[in-house]
Amino acid sequence: MGEFGFVEAFQRKKAEMEAWLSDPRQKVREFAEKYRRSLERRIASEQRRSESDHELRRREWPDEE
Repeated sequence: MGEFGFVEAFQRKKAEMEAWLSDPRQKVREFAEKYRRSLERRIASEQRRSESDHELRRREWPDEE
């Protein structure tokens, strides 16, 4: 929810899956590492997009803040 809702959702997913990184099964750990990297990229991308959208709205509607 909000401007950074997807960022927060991806961060929650990342936190929830951290335990998988220490799973005794190698396949699970390998999947977890790939998934973690994927989430980190999505978090960074969504963070940039949200900041850009926020700045554009601020410039278009300066009196709204």
